[in-house]
Amino acid sequence: MYDVTAVCRAYVDLIVPVTFEELKALGLIPGQDQLISKEEISRLTTKFLDRAEIWPGGPGANTVSGVRALSGKSAFIGKVSDDQLGRIFKEDMEGRDIDFDTEVLPDDVTASCVIFVVPSGDRTILYNPTIADKVTMTDLEKNKDVLESSAILFLGWLNRETKCADVIKRIYELTPNAKYVASLQSYGARENDEFDAISKADILLGNENEYGLYIMDLKLDDIAELSLAMPEKTFVCTKGKHGASVYQKGICIDIEAAPCEKVIDATGGGDAWAAGFLYGMAQDMPIEKCGALGALCAAEIIQHNGARPQGSWTHLLEQVK
Repeated sequence: MYDVTAVCRAYVDLIVPVTFEELKALGLIPGQDQLISKEEISRLTTKFLDRAEIWPGGPGANTVSGVRALSGKSAFIGKVSDDQLGRIFKEDMEGRDIDFDTEVLPDDVTASCVIFVVPSGDRTILYNPTIADKVTMTDLEKNKDVLESSAILFLGWLNRETKCADVIKRIYELTPNAKYVASLQSYGARENDEFDAISKADILLGNENEYGLYIMDLKLDDIAELSLAMPEKTFVCTKGKHGASVYQKGICIDIEAAPCEKVIDATGGGDAWAAGFLYGMAQDMPIEKCGALGALCAAEIIQHNGARPQGSWTHLLEQVK
């Protein structure tokens, strides 16, 4: 039995320290967040690869990495190429003992995110999903046993491309007994999305800004009203240093943030929170303990660079018993 399986985009992050002058020469400004062409992301990746810190990423992959660090059984279905970044991503998953059996695409470009960091700490983020959505029916059949035995399915797509629809339909067919999880992370870029994953989700993850957009579109007042309108769902709203709130049938359960000595890198804090919460749900823990474990995982990840665990998290389980 798999605790959590994620079908999400596989990304690799490149953290590149630059001066303000270098950033200006690239025609960029601090704080910019921009989707660029596949050709441009490939050019930037090649140019800055040797001076970058390289961190395999992607919300789903980060989350199942946290689940595995908690001793859970997890799997990932996502697409990479046989380029250097794809090999780094695959080796990281294998090193964590996460099932990752998706056909590697030859002679293509793995999805990447180039993050330029200026001395002030401001980040300029350039990205392109390249091949990340190219999971096939063949990939699903290779992972049929995994999908059929998953307690929780984290589906990270929002039907951005029509060609994904048949694949997503087949995923649902293979996971009739799983709890479905979706994220509001990309809800703001919603021009062409059908939001099938959101509508089918049993558990919906998001932060305050993301829920704000979602609630506004539904013409509701707040998450409590949302949870009354959809009583079959669990709504999780993370609030950074202010903890999180979990809503079910109009009832709100507030979760305190866990103590944290020093924030080194906030990247992946939400993914780590999701890892703890979903692991707890897979283990049938009470909501309060699921949230407490999520908070401990988030505090753990933000105290070092990178969005994935750097060791075992099983010691955190003792703190929620």
